[in-house]
Amino acid sequence: MTTPSTLTRRTALALGGAGALAVAGCTATPRDPGPALRPEDDGSVLPDTIVNDALPYDLTPSADGIVPGILLSYPDDPPATVDATPGTGGELTAACPIYVPTPTAMDRNQVWQAINEAVGVTLNISYSPGAEWAAKQQSLLAGGQLPDVFMLTADTPRLPEVLTSSCADLSEHLSGDRIADYPNLALNSSTAWANLAYDKGIFGIPRTVPRYGGAPLRTRLDVLEKLGLAEVQPADGEEMMDLLREVAAAGANRWASAVPSVDMFAQMLGAPNGWRNDGGTLTHLFASEEYLAAMETVVQLWQDKVYHPDSFATGTFPGSFDAGTTVIEYGGFDPGTRIKVGISGDPDYRVGFLTLPRFDGGGTAEAWTVLGLGSISVLRPDSPDKIAERLRILNWIAAPTGTKEGTLSRYGIEGRNFDMVDGAVTANPDHKDELMVLGYLAAAPVTFTATSTVIADMYRDFHASLTEQYATPKEDPTFGLYSATQSSEGATWAARFDDVRAQVIQDRAPISAWTDTVSEWQSAVGDTIAGEYEEVLGA
Repeated sequence: MTTPSTLTRRTALALGGAGALAVAGCTATPRDPGPALRPEDDGSVLPDTIVNDALPYDLTPSADGIVPGILLSYPDDPPATVDATPGTGGELTAACPIYVPTPTAMDRNQVWQAINEAVGVTLNISYSPGAEWAAKQQSLLAGGQLPDVFMLTADTPRLPEVLTSSCADLSEHLSGDRIADYPNLALNSSTAWANLAYDKGIFGIPRTVPRYGGAPLRTRLDVLEKLGLAEVQPADGEEMMDLLREVAAAGANRWASAVPSVDMFAQMLGAPNGWRNDGGTLTHLFASEEYLAAMETVVQLWQDKVYHPDSFATGTFPGSFDAGTTVIEYGGFDPGTRIKVGISGDPDYRVGFLTLPRFDGGGTAEAWTVLGLGSISVLRPDSPDKIAERLRILNWIAAPTGTKEGTLSRYGIEGRNFDMVDGAVTANPDHKDELMVLGYLAAAPVTFTATSTVIADMYRDFHASLTEQYATPKEDPTFGLYSATQSSEGATWAARFDDVRAQVIQDRAPISAWTDTVSEWQSAVGDTIAGEYEEVLGA
């Protein structure tokens, strides 16, 4: 997922906290929502994270949301997570985006009808094409005629104001151990919930994505085996640079990587994740000595022709990785998906992993986490009984992959929409248009599912590598905080930083262009953003 075209996303995150996800050009000042609560501030407000030992994971997830749960094969008898029908009749209206063809209408859709029966209400879902969702979302909010449940993008302008003025406060139902009544929602980490806590309330349900970042490195293990490098695990920065150079030197239209990632070396050098908090005083990643040193390292490797010459062109990765023209990549992509794509054209296709070492040696680098907030499900304000019923329904919808409810909501009806073949769900294409898209209304943390023994073996290695890499994770101290200045100005500056960094790496601008841009950002908005975060941190 981390490609030159999506480095902007990482820059936006690095520029600060939840507000980093806001839309550029929004200059309106939101009503002061008060500080976003943090887990250590008031544990009675944020929901607990409750691990469910009855879920059929073969490799268990971490409670902090960093290491995902993994199914090495699909269970023959998926367990139920809900004891009773959650709804009491009637209708639940909902609205969310969709990025695949809209499912067959309810009156002709056996899966939709089966889900309605299971949840005990008629789900009246209004789908909008993903590209149109931002406009649809604003229309819903402006019109005041809100559905019972709808999705907000994490980059919603003036997010605290929208949440606190238009959406139901869920704290009396979800805060602390009250969330135990909704065990699938309780699987989410406290980091995700912290971004929805304003005015001492909880104003939505997070749809989380895995919180690991670009590490460990993904490799084309089969290519490294042919080069005699499959057993190499660099112990420090110099050995990592030597490995990249050796792969590139092998020739045959091959480069080490299509992702010239400064972040990769910044982590090895001990740079802050987003911001460094020194006793309440914040220093931004881009202003750190470690980040500048990491940039100089990547500039040198670019000159050494380690990176694919089209690295900054759209679409170079992951195609180059699948073709074997690049071999070692930094990025948060799902390696199981890469194997499914690659093995269809090359039966020897394999994915391996390299942990990032500390640049000076001495063990594994402290890897950066990411926010892990994909989107937000919010509820229209209503009576406590209505809110509780809707939360029960969303808890059913959020059941993880591998459960009875999750199987129906994701794959449909066995024997009609799918069959089980050798421990894997095999879709029936004749009825694929019946499959529902419910994950934008509620979803448990992502579970990776192996569909072959090759992928199962890879996931074992992946889980072990993630666990090692994130034994001591490095968090951004501004996760869960909101800066109005960052919300209005962050995306514009993120794009500028991306452009300057790309120019410097490709030797089209001197390194001073980067430091000058950082200084300009600090004077224009950076110091203000830091001050807004520091005010909350010192509260």
